[in-house]
Amino acid sequence: MLCRLHEASEIIRSGATVVAAGSPDLLRRLPRGNWIGGTSTSAFTPAGGVELFDRLQITTFPPQVTLAGIQRYGVGGLHHLSLDLHPDGFSVMIVPHASNVHEALAREALLSNRLLQGNLFGWMSEAVRWRHLGRPQVYYGPLAHCIEDEAVALHFTLAPGYRVRSESCSVFDAVEGESFRFLHDGYSASRILVEGRETDFVTYLGERKISLCLPLVSRHGNRTILTCPDAQGSSERSVRFHSPVFHGVEYCFAKEVPDMEQATRRLISFDGTGTTLIACLCLMSYREGAAEEYSGAFCEGPVTRGEIAGLPTSHSLARVVLEAAPRG
Repeated sequence: MLCRLHEASEIIRSGATVVAAGSPDLLRRLPRGNWIGGTSTSAFTPAGGVELFDRLQITTFPPQVTLAGIQRYGVGGLHHLSLDLHPDGFSVMIVPHASNVHEALAREALLSNRLLQGNLFGWMSEAVRWRHLGRPQVYYGPLAHCIEDEAVALHFTLAPGYRVRSESCSVFDAVEGESFRFLHDGYSASRILVEGRETDFVTYLGERKISLCLPLVSRHGNRTILTCPDAQGSSERSVRFHSPVFHGVEYCFAKEVPDMEQATRRLISFDGTGTTLIACLCLMSYREGAAEEYSGAFCEGPVTRGEIAGLPTSHSLARVVLEAAPRG
């Protein structure tokens, strides 16, 4: 729901568990309580897209969901994350975008099958733009404390008779072209391996007329992961990314979608089955200044710099779905 500062503060003081998104000017004024938050400039709602300069987008949880813990994770503590995931529950995590902990989480996810099995949901906070371009921030509610170099997480259990699943859907559902590998891990690359041959990445893109608006596609188990290039941060010598890439992974580019706005409207209007507990939509799938084009969403959530649905991804609508467990 969209709230003014005093409304969100009252909800937190009531003892409710909250996930909050908005500007640092508002997030830093929230009281201590059972909440986590992250900086975000926009939200999508059933009425359309909105900017969050004077409001917060908050998510609360129904009685079937019980808070089991609130944790902070630095780079050195992420190996504990898989142990903290409840096998019959779910977790919500917020990570500062393009931070060291973001890269460490992506690497940990590649190494730990438990993250894929643990109903981990979340998003990457972004730098807000209204007063200055600061660093992406997350907030640890028990201390009402701003953090730039750690991730925060809520861990939940469920009442008997219920189950959840974390999932992500994207407008990019097809790939084209050959696969390739990177030579090094990180947020940028200048050289790649194509069929075992090393080549210049920028030259490769130019020869094939590949747009940096298209995400990279890789597969990890039964999950498809999308990695977004940073067109503004790239140069004539190298390509930057909004999430880290890894040298041992096969990548290819997604097939272009003819009408992104129409495809995104279809994506956010399809509810599927179950009750959506929390959701987020990638900034790269959201065209700012076109709020009316995003009306009709089946849920509400922040517009983010990246999503987590078991693994970090992008260009997606991610959500946690609650449903009745089958009997017997």
